[in-house]
Amino acid sequence: MSKKLERYKKRKKIKKSYTVYEKVDQSIVDEFLNSKFDKKRIDATFEATHNFYNIKVTEDEAKEFLEQFKKEFNDNKFKQLIYDCKTEVISNIVTPFGLGGVVAKFDKDGGNVTTIHNANQNIYANEKDKYKREDYTNTKNSEGKQFAGQGKNSIGSQYTKSQMDLNGNVVDAYTGKVKKADTTSPDHIESLSQYHKDGGFMQKNTKKADFATDKNNLALTDRSINQSMRDFDKKDWMDKEKDGIKNKERFDINEKKLNKAIERGKETAKEHLPTNLDKAQYYMTNSITTGASEGAKMGLQQALGAILSEFFIALFDEILDIYNNGFKNGFETESFIKVLGIRLKRIEKKLILLQTKIIWL
Repeated sequence: MSKKLERYKKRKKIKKSYTVYEKVDQSIVDEFLNSKFDKKRIDATFEATHNFYNIKVTEDEAKEFLEQFKKEFNDNKFKQLIYDCKTEVISNIVTPFGLGGVVAKFDKDGGNVTTIHNANQNIYANEKDKYKREDYTNTKNSEGKQFAGQGKNSIGSQYTKSQMDLNGNVVDAYTGKVKKADTTSPDHIESLSQYHKDGGFMQKNTKKADFATDKNNLALTDRSINQSMRDFDKKDWMDKEKDGIKNKERFDINEKKLNKAIERGKETAKEHLPTNLDKAQYYMTNSITTGASEGAKMGLQQALGAILSEFFIALFDEILDIYNNGFKNGFETESFIKVLGIRLKRIEKKLILLQTKIIWL
């Protein structure tokens, strides 16, 4: 038999076969179509669904939502534009003024400035750089919210509520078990203390609070697990033993779920930690303010670069303030020229402060 004939017979066979649906008994179909239905039950089902999911939207509500969406979208684009511009400007100052060497030096040994390397060994150059949990949990973030200390309005409380079902139950993120919400507490997956050591100490409290309130780094777990974990590395914690029993077995941890959560926490931390630009700014500023020996190492050229950097940072801060709060924020009764003068004075004060420190050194 030729190959062509074989292929023809195969195609013919396929055409006669049912590749998706099988034949059904028509009598069963007719019986189903002609059967009686319970109209009351159907109406009750639709009524319950309608009451639970209110899908009615007024024209004003739709308009308000679209306007808010447009504003937030434009805000995010503008903020990203400002950040990109600031990054580009400062980056172009760092190299020609020799500030890269300063950053590299402090990244390595720090001198009289706290570094990430030293912070991870709990070595801090001064008291203000040390980890204080309340700086993260009881400080308002950039949206005026706190992780704790605001009762039901606290992010921690709101997060727990958002994970609850209608019966007040939640799923433990580390065991997979269903628990009563009031027996659990929100855990910072990437611990606040580790975040602090990895660069959080460089940031203002508002930035620290932004990380502490980021729900992508939160996980609900049994309160006993949360208290036992404390600030330990979670993988190390699983292997810790008590009375010959590892924590993994003691608390019946689902390792796959925990590892997935850890990965999420690490990624969230990366989004908040200081960028290279932020670190450069931190090292430059603090190297000037920590003492004559460190300031002298910068030299005149580096000092000039630091002043230029500070000028542009202050300038971009004013631009953002104008965009967010209006040009006359706090000075509505003043003229345009006077408000412009006030804003320029604020930039000038920051530069004078930095110059004074350099001259003093």
